[in-house]
Amino acid sequence: NHIKPASLICTYSGHLYPVWDLEIFSKLNLFVTCSKDCTARLWSFDNVYPLRIYCGHQSDVNCVQFHPNG
Repeated sequence: NHIKPASLICTYSGHLYPVWDLEIFSKLNLFVTCSKDCTARLWSFDNVYPLRIYCGHQSDVNCVQFHPNG
């Protein structure tokens, strides 16, 4: 059997520094990321640019989570 190597499907561009965390909310096709660049970003799997940027933090945003109720 020959296994094909994984290929890049999509690149999401936005954060200026490393991403520390990612949370997926599959029911709405969304995910959120946070970074050393002091921001969190809301993304849709249907769009390569963030839907919303949460800025104003004074330091790294190191974890993100969707509320259990969505």
